[in-house]
Amino acid sequence: MPITVLTPMQTTKFMRKKILLILLVLIATASSSAQVLYIMKNNIGECENYSLPSYSGPERVYYIRSNGKQICPIKEIQGLNGEYVLVFDALPELYLNDTSGEDWGCGGPCYACGYRLEGSILCNLESAHVLFEGSCSLPGSVPYYFMTTNKVLTNPTISNDAFCESIPLKAETCFTTQKFSWYYSTDGINYTSMNKTTLYDESFTFKKTDFLSTSYTGNIHFKVLIDTDVTVVGEEVYSNIITYKVISCSPLLEHNPPLVSNPSCTNTATGSIPLKFKSDIKDDEQLLLNLFINTTPPQFLDSKFVQKSSIINKEYTWTNIGAGNYIIRYQAQKTTDNTTDVNSSAVTTEAFSIVDPPLFSFSTTGTEPKCNGAKGTITITASGGTPPYYYYLNNDPKIEFTSPKIIDVDAGDNYIKVEDSKYCIDNTKNDKK
Repeated sequence: MPITVLTPMQTTKFMRKKILLILLVLIATASSSAQVLYIMKNNIGECENYSLPSYSGPERVYYIRSNGKQICPIKEIQGLNGEYVLVFDALPELYLNDTSGEDWGCGGPCYACGYRLEGSILCNLESAHVLFEGSCSLPGSVPYYFMTTNKVLTNPTISNDAFCESIPLKAETCFTTQKFSWYYSTDGINYTSMNKTTLYDESFTFKKTDFLSTSYTGNIHFKVLIDTDVTVVGEEVYSNIITYKVISCSPLLEHNPPLVSNPSCTNTATGSIPLKFKSDIKDDEQLLLNLFINTTPPQFLDSKFVQKSSIINKEYTWTNIGAGNYIIRYQAQKTTDNTTDVNSSAVTTEAFSIVDPPLFSFSTTGTEPKCNGAKGTITITASGGTPPYYYYLNNDPKIEFTSPKIIDVDAGDNYIKVEDSKYCIDNTKNDKK
């Protein structure tokens, strides 16, 4: 047997060709996985002879066009009921009759007649609309078609593109006969069958622990193999691909709603929200907390990242919160992830309220001395706030009192300052003379 020995240069060229071929195959494979395909059921024949047998007279031969050019399906399978399943890689727009109009008694110049496909109307059974050119007409059966795409999986939005335990999945279709076989991948290249099949309008729940390790976090990709006609083999195509993020589950709360601390004084952001968790987060994780005013829809107010070192004994307290009705949405995420938008796997607390205390205020009335050298009096009346109350007279130490309080004062100018047990003051009256 002869043996060919390649020179180093020939070997290099051969390897380059081989590498180039592999790259082309990979590129072609990647492109086809993301390609939009158009799946059509109709009553006409194969690419070289789209014809309707019910026409009288000369056989009418049809061509399908897209963007002014004739196209053929990349797959064409005839079903048991005589219908065809055709798969195109371009949007079919026109059935064109390629028979001369004079064959049907047209007067004067008459051109090929066609049927317009409403390509934008997907998932509808449509008779093709007749286009008359010249004065020709088209007797006999009109082609019909039923068309959809292979884009049967809905891309997640930023608010629902992640999950920690499970995610509901569904192929949205208008062909009631279609069947979908599900696949998943963690690298976007190698796909594994889930051995799960769904039918028209059927959903199922993907559970992480059924297919992935409990510690896995990262991207997961889904696609389905679409079987449009289960009575035949060969018309199957893959769908579009959707991608979710598998994230760590966020710790749950011991108390939900949280047991809040109200502000010390009215109109001050001195309230706090203790968050006591049932479990720890991982060393490479942080908590993202988003505070919302509890309206419909919730109104975003503030956001913060909490490192694990700031969670002491599974508890973190969010301070400097004013009065209001709130909810918190929070999630555990990697310390390298600085995204401030929570996703669908975030934990949402029950609504809770932080309430201002009654507004603290006080008033004073004075009584003049009755005799020269005698003392006068000042009556202090306090309300609201948080008792007990305290007053300062001039530079004397503060004294606790019960309202109303009558105190003796020397004749002349006297300064009064009053506060409650939380150091709240009446800004309109303190240091009153």
